[in-house]
Amino acid sequence: KIIDKVKSLQLTAYEDKQTDAPLLAKIPEGSKVVNRKENKDLGTVEYTFENGAQVILKQTDFKNNEIQFSGYTLGGTSLAKTEDILNAMYASSIIEECGLGQFSKSDLKKKLAGKDIDITPYIQDLKQGFNGKVAPADLETMLQLLYMYFTDIRKDDEAFKAFMSKLKSQFMFISSNPQFAFFDKFTKIITQNDPRTILIPTEEQLQTVTLEKSIQFFKERFNNARDFKFFFVGNINENEALPLIQKYIGGLPSQAKSEMWKDVSPKFPSGIVQETVYKGKDEKGFVGMAWNTNYEWSSENNIKTNMLIKILDIMLRENVREKESGTYGIQARLDYDKYPKEEISVTIIFGCDPKNQDKLSKVVIKQMQELQKKGPSEENLKKIKEQLIRERETDLKKNNWWIRKLDNMYYYNDLTGSLNEYNNIINKVTAKDIQELANKYFVMNNYVKVYLKPEKK
Repeated sequence: KIIDKVKSLQLTAYEDKQTDAPLLAKIPEGSKVVNRKENKDLGTVEYTFENGAQVILKQTDFKNNEIQFSGYTLGGTSLAKTEDILNAMYASSIIEECGLGQFSKSDLKKKLAGKDIDITPYIQDLKQGFNGKVAPADLETMLQLLYMYFTDIRKDDEAFKAFMSKLKSQFMFISSNPQFAFFDKFTKIITQNDPRTILIPTEEQLQTVTLEKSIQFFKERFNNARDFKFFFVGNINENEALPLIQKYIGGLPSQAKSEMWKDVSPKFPSGIVQETVYKGKDEKGFVGMAWNTNYEWSSENNIKTNMLIKILDIMLRENVREKESGTYGIQARLDYDKYPKEEISVTIIFGCDPKNQDKLSKVVIKQMQELQKKGPSEENLKKIKEQLIRERETDLKKNNWWIRKLDNMYYYNDLTGSLNEYNNIINKVTAKDIQELANKYFVMNNYVKVYLKPEKK
């Protein structure tokens, strides 16, 4: 009887109403173009719309099925209150987990099935914006998603709870890892326990994150297109793309006000600071060393400073890893910036036997002092020049390089000069130039050194 009843049931096909619904209930009207200008050196066209948004297009033939995309405006987490910093840090991730409009994250994934679209919002220290890429045929859909991030984000309590639960589990797991304890301590020393710089949040700190505060902060950062700059690089036809861009980006909400980041950056400690973290039982050690000082930001100085750090990298690899056989890997990381103030930091981190930490740290210092006293060898200088010129030749044919380049040029307000000057600057750099930079930026009476050692038995 049960089988007969099942056979007699009238089954109707499942209808996924949400997935069948359009992304946007109402298409925006857009706004007019108020200015158009070309930059022949960069091969770009720049549009300004009535709502204040700017769009920069660069058509390339590097890949037929790719358009790289980015956009930004100023502000970032610097505009958050200190007690709400985690809400600001996680806001964009939480919004992504919640979905958009009437679509949950899973529904949105179904809706976009078969389309080649990637668009991700971000909120950094001093700016917020988007990164992504899209196939030319799916450009309108991506622009609709962009429009929704400004006008129709979604609140999903269950998605938020799942995100926070996953986050807590991840931090519980990594906090027991000796390396993460080391990096956490290293960061706290460099920033002098800055309450806004949180690498591994505590359970108590995570309790400050709420869905309401994260949504509110996201809305505040993405409710005004007036100062936004958007970039498109790839197989994008200006005549075909402009009506779509005019509709969705030109139609974004805008206000008369402009926003600017705040300088809430931490101060690097003075003098020589040395500390040791005891964590774990294995005989494994780590060394972290960091320098920070004032910087003179310019395109030419940036190129020369990159050369300095790459030469130091070679010397560290040859002497610490190969000659001393002290580590499997060592790298010097360089960070320089113009905002919120012009400064440069050099960070060197490597793993080694705890017994060799003092010896290898001295080898690192010796290589830096060698550059200060004698400058680089002609062999290393030539090697780096050839490497950088070769890399640039390859980069000039990549959409993802161009999108970063244009984004940075506008962000740093550095549109002057031709890209051809790059090779000329590199070829003119002398060993003395590198030596002078080493003396300026490797400040040997002001740095941080942190060791990771196993727990004492």
